[in-house]
Amino acid sequence: MDMQHDYSRSDLDAENEQRLIGWMMLNAEKAGSIIHEIGERDFAWPDHAEVVEAIRATCKSGREPTLTTVLQGLDCGRLIGEGITYGEYLRRLTRDIGLRIEPVRPLLANLHDARIRRDLEATTSGLVMDLHGGRDLADAISEAMGYLDEILSTTTQKKRTVGSGSDAVTVALSRIDNEISPNVTTGLHDLDDILGGWPRGQLSIVAGRPGMGKSAFAVHAFMTAAKTAPSLFFSLEMVQEQMGARMLANAAFAAQAPIWYESIQNGDPVLRSGPIRNRLNAAAERIAQLPLKIEEQRGLTIAEISARARRHANALAAKGQKLETIFVDHIGLVRASGQYLGNRPREIAEITDGLATLAKDLDCAVIGLCQLNRGVEGRENRRPGLSDLKDSGAIEEDASSVIFLYRPAYYLANTREDNAEREQDRLDRLQAAENILELVVAKNRNGRTGVIEAFGCIGANAIRDRGYLRGTGGTK
Repeated sequence: MDMQHDYSRSDLDAENEQRLIGWMMLNAEKAGSIIHEIGERDFAWPDHAEVVEAIRATCKSGREPTLTTVLQGLDCGRLIGEGITYGEYLRRLTRDIGLRIEPVRPLLANLHDARIRRDLEATTSGLVMDLHGGRDLADAISEAMGYLDEILSTTTQKKRTVGSGSDAVTVALSRIDNEISPNVTTGLHDLDDILGGWPRGQLSIVAGRPGMGKSAFAVHAFMTAAKTAPSLFFSLEMVQEQMGARMLANAAFAAQAPIWYESIQNGDPVLRSGPIRNRLNAAAERIAQLPLKIEEQRGLTIAEISARARRHANALAAKGQKLETIFVDHIGLVRASGQYLGNRPREIAEITDGLATLAKDLDCAVIGLCQLNRGVEGRENRRPGLSDLKDSGAIEEDASSVIFLYRPAYYLANTREDNAEREQDRLDRLQAAENILELVVAKNRNGRTGVIEAFGCIGANAIRDRGYLRGTGGTK
């Protein structure tokens, strides 16, 4: 093209912008089908962005954005570039573009790629300035990762669905005919029956007071999910040794001879040889075959979690695989960005919104663990409800499903009765409830709520369906 100006970016990027604008005005009847894919920030040259906004306004008014109609929304006599008016600039542009016929998709791809390059340059330049300016290294890097995650999210191919009511019900009916569940198993058949599995593209919350088995349940669900598809676990609380011990105890579990994860973690000499060690070795081999990844680090921000998850999802996609589940243990330990410093409810809202957005962007299930407030302890009935969610109502709002964990044996084991008869009654109830884990589905955006009972040997990190002992003879 014979118009060269002092653009702030490369001449190639500027020419691509010119060609795209010219294409829209010369193909005015088609411009409306692509204008929603273009944003003001996509243009390096502000005058080009102004032209595109005039095209957008023209389309919105129901008219086709021809050269004549677009110029009606611009100051045609204003000088731009090297003394050329807006009107003359666009006339030359459409004249030169008209000499070539080209597809629009490469122009759009080049436009978006150029904007991403500019964003990357700005982020890295800002990071360098922060580092030389004496800013705290961790804060500067964390903020840069947040910007990088935003940039990375724009490179993810997002599926835009537009259809009629007939299209919607056809998709719904196809799920009935599909013999393979569209969601990933929770690791418990009874819970799958209510939830349909962990819902893809959505955030699920698993909550409870300390000692209720949240980590045990999460590790079991994580391992079970990985049997069918890649899974990622962010451990903000447990260190690598604790995670490994829990996974081994779960995989090697036998009801009549459980191996306590505490014994594995502490290196109990009893485990060093013989049949028990053989069970652990076999369990380790099975775990090694699972497509799972563990990120173990305290104090991660939601931006850092998102960036690492996206990076892992992209690495899997390059191999033709898909990340299906992400576990975060737990959301109360995710470090807030500082935007709402001191306002804990807003900080939690930022975190849950970030996790829900991550689930949608990656089309995977995100499961966040959550501590409940102490109000549960002051009640006679300590079974939790939605009002017990700690710090913010945003947890309930952002989550597709909320599951509370409750173990009656925990409270029975931590009380004593002075009266001998009542103490014997307590011991009897403790024995009956020893391996009962209640899962209270208090919210389910995709279906019904309810309460199920599961088998939970928390010391061995073994969570199983309620009928586990009957179905296995108590040996697995």
